[in-house]
Amino acid sequence: MQPMIKGLAEAAYHNAFDKHQNALNNEREGDRVDDQKIWWVQAESVVGFYNAYQHEPQKTEYLHTAEKIWDFIQHHVIDSKSGEWIESIPADNLPYSGQALVHSWKCPYHNGRMCMEMMRRLSQVS
Repeated sequence: MQPMIKGLAEAAYHNAFDKHQNALNNEREGDRVDDQKIWWVQAESVVGFYNAYQHEPQKTEYLHTAEKIWDFIQHHVIDSKSGEWIESIPADNLPYSGQALVHSWKCPYHNGRMCMEMMRRLSQVS
């Protein structure tokens, strides 16, 4: 595995993955953690952890992490009424009321890319 991919996967797994919620925290700066779960961070982390697993299949924790994040997305991020993804989920998993499902900085790019990328990768598994 390329050193950059390996380093990013290890850092995200050890420093950003919230093992209690099975999702990636928004960001961390030093000891300060923003534990909001942002839609695009979850989408990209599924692809990222699966990519790391594909490069190092013995690291099954990366595969399991991708699966756990996908489960979190299905239960907490996808809006059951519209099918669109909720932008930000706070630590209590109760979305802020009044969040727009789309706006000038939020569109279905990341979630659409994740779905297409994972469909492609999973179709190649024998």
